[in-house]
Amino acid sequence: MIRHVLMISAVPLAMAMIALPCGAQSPDIDAVAAKAVAYLRKTQEENGGWSTKLSPGVTGIVVTGLIKGGKVSPDDPMVAKG
Repeated sequence: MIRHVLMISAVPLAMAMIALPCGAQSPDIDAVAAKAVAYLRKTQEENGGWSTKLSPGVTGIVVTGLIKGGKVSPDDPMVAKG
Protein backbone atom coordinates (compact mmCIF):
# COMPACT_ATOMS: atom_id res chain seq x y z
CA MET A 1 0.00 0.00 0.00
CA ILE A 2 2.78 2.45 0.91
CA ARG A 3 4.58 1.68 -2.33
CA HIS A 4 1.40 2.45 -4.27
CA VAL A 5 1.04 5.80 -2.48
CA LEU A 6 4.68 6.66 -3.21
CA MET A 7 4.20 5.71 -6.85
CA ILE A 8 1.13 7.90 -7.13
CA SER A 9 3.24 10.72 -5.70
CA ALA A 10 5.96 10.19 -8.31
CA VAL A 11 3.54 10.34 -11.24
CA PRO A 12 2.66 14.04 -10.81
CA LEU A 13 6.36 14.81 -10.60
CA ALA A 14 6.96 12.98 -13.86
CA MET A 15 4.08 14.91 -15.41
CA ALA A 16 5.43 18.19 -14.06
CA MET A 17 8.75 17.48 -15.72
CA ILE A 18 6.88 17.36 -19.04
CA ALA A 19 5.30 20.75 -18.42
CA LEU A 20 8.51 22.64 -17.65
CA PRO A 21 9.16 25.26 -20.31
CA CYS A 22 12.53 25.17 -22.03
CA GLY A 23 15.13 27.05 -20.05
CA ALA A 24 13.16 26.85 -16.78
CA GLN A 25 15.84 24.75 -15.10
CA SER A 26 17.26 25.61 -11.71
CA PRO A 27 19.40 23.75 -9.18
CA ASP A 28 16.28 23.03 -7.10
CA ILE A 29 14.39 21.56 -10.06
CA ASP A 30 17.41 19.50 -11.08
CA ALA A 31 17.82 18.15 -7.54
CA VAL A 32 14.16 17.14 -7.28
CA ALA A 33 14.24 15.58 -10.74
CA ALA A 34 17.37 13.59 -9.85
CA LYS A 35 15.67 12.28 -6.71
CA ALA A 36 12.58 11.33 -8.72
CA VAL A 37 14.65 9.46 -11.31
CA ALA A 38 16.55 7.64 -8.55
CA TYR A 39 13.28 6.67 -6.87
CA LEU A 40 11.82 5.41 -10.14
CA ARG A 41 14.96 3.37 -10.87
CA LYS A 42 14.68 1.77 -7.43
CA THR A 43 10.97 0.98 -7.67
CA GLN A 44 10.74 -0.29 -11.25
CA GLU A 45 9.14 -3.72 -11.28
CA GLU A 46 10.81 -6.78 -12.79
CA ASN A 47 8.42 -6.59 -15.75
CA GLY A 48 9.65 -3.06 -16.50
CA GLY A 49 6.60 -1.20 -15.25
CA TRP A 50 5.46 0.72 -12.22
CA SER A 51 2.30 -0.15 -10.28
CA THR A 52 1.21 -2.53 -13.05
CA LYS A 53 -1.15 -4.58 -10.89
CA LEU A 54 -3.13 -1.58 -9.64
CA SER A 55 -2.77 0.93 -12.46
CA PRO A 56 -1.02 -0.33 -15.61
CA GLY A 57 -1.24 3.10 -17.28
CA VAL A 58 1.19 4.53 -14.74
CA THR A 59 4.11 3.04 -16.69
CA GLY A 60 3.27 5.04 -19.81
CA ILE A 61 2.97 8.25 -17.82
CA VAL A 62 6.26 7.65 -16.03
CA VAL A 63 8.18 6.80 -19.22
CA THR A 64 6.72 9.80 -21.04
CA GLY A 65 7.65 12.10 -18.16
CA LEU A 66 11.17 10.74 -18.03
CA ILE A 67 11.77 11.22 -21.76
CA LYS A 68 9.99 14.55 -22.16
CA GLY A 69 11.61 15.91 -19.02
CA GLY A 70 15.00 15.46 -20.64
CA LYS A 71 16.55 13.90 -17.54
CA VAL A 72 16.71 10.43 -19.06
CA SER A 73 17.37 9.54 -22.69
CA PRO A 74 15.15 7.16 -24.65
CA ASP A 75 18.14 4.79 -24.75
CA ASP A 76 18.34 4.57 -20.95
CA PRO A 77 17.86 0.94 -19.81
CA MET A 78 15.10 1.97 -17.38
CA VAL A 79 13.11 3.57 -20.22
CA ALA A 80 13.79 0.72 -22.63
CA LYS A 81 12.58 -1.80 -20.04
CA GLY A 82 9.40 0.22 -19.36
